[in-house]
Order: sequence, then C-alpha cells, then structure tokens
Amino acid sequence: MKKITTIADIIDTWPHKAGQSALQAFAADLGIPYNTAAVMKHRNRINPTHWDRLLRKRRARGLKDLDHRALVRIATSRPDAPPKRRAGLAAA
Repeated sequence: MKKITTIADIIDTWPHKAGQSALQAFAADLGIPYNTAAVMKHRNRINPTHWDRLLRKRRARGLKDLDHRALVRIATSRPDAPPKRRAGLAAA
C-alpha cells in the first residue's frame, strides 16, 4: 500500500467500485458534492469537520492506514499552511 502523505493520496487511494472513480467514491462517502471533493484534492486540504466521517468511512471500506494524528501531520506539512494554523492543529 502506498504511503499516505498528502490529501491527494487519501483521495486517490479511496476504495471504489468498477466504473467509479476514487474521487466519486470519496465524495459519496463523505456526503459532499463531487466538485467539493475535487476542490479538496486540488487545494490539498480537507476541512477538519470532515475528518471523523472520513476516518469512519475509510475504516468501513477496510483501510486502517489513517488516524487523527496522521491527518494532523498531513495538514500541517503543507508548505502553504500558515504557521499559526499549523501550531493550532498540532496541539489538537
């Protein structure tokens, strides 16, 4: 399994059925519009309000490769993350 280091990695490795893209499955599981999921991937950012559902749905699909700590690490490792934001997430 590929090491997850970015939001794009999370989305690209999302389990999906034949005839469905990983992005479509991700959007459906999170209950968000496809375009919203595409923007998350493009910006390499997922609002923390989606994290619990993301982790629950990913586990339900048989993947246990992420937890809240990993999401914080990914969110704070973005080069464009403001320093104050990184400090706030790291403390969470």
